Amino acid sequence: MYKRQSLYRELGYDPVRDFTPIGLVAAAPMLLTINPAVPARTLAEFIAHARANPGKLSFGSSGNGGASHLALELFKSLTGVDILHVPYRGTAPLATDLLAGRISGYFDVPITAAPNVEAGKVRALAVAFERRSSRLPDVPTFAEAGLAAYAFSTWLGVLAPAGLPAPVLARMSQDLLAAVRSADFVEWCKNIGVAPTLASSSVTASKSGPT
Repeated sequence: MYKRQSLYRELGYDPVRDFTPIGLVAAAPMLLTINPAVPARTLAEFIAHARANPGKLSFGSSGNGGASHLALELFKSLTGVDILHVPYRGTAPLATDLLAGRISGYFDVPITAAPNVEAGKVRALAVAFERRSSRLPDVPTFAEAGLAAYAFSTWLGVLAPAGLPAPVLARMSQDLLAAVRSADFVEWCKNIGVAPTLASSSVTASKSGPT
């Protein structure tokens, strides 16, 4: 059976065969953020507004097939709303247009969204994770806001070239786990709003800490 390993037809490498996974280190949940000009202060109000105005709202993404694009498409499929997708070549021009109100919203991560949310330049309606973000603790989860089926996060991990010798892999996995368990790393994750994730090639289960 043919299985596509990527969303892109011409990737240039095989994301499975060409790497040795060392381990996951963190999960970064997505936030639904909107320009304050959009007349919605809760997720329920936003969904109602989008349904009442099909095709009139627009959400940017960092590019076709990227995390922010997929987060939007999942949201659309679960809620039945019609929101225009606007792909950008990177997040800098996207952020400029969001702040200026040229697009309605964006699925962002806490580390980049937080400064504008805290300054009142962008409104965060919900975080797509099982618990609230430590970086933005006043933002409810999607479940708390009434859309329990929605969850979306990106992951941060460490990869090495394919064919890594087993002893080297074992040592790197152990060192990575020690680093992720360290107080400094947990504090760093808390400050930027990601969840430390204890998972490597040397363990069979993962355990996430606070976001």
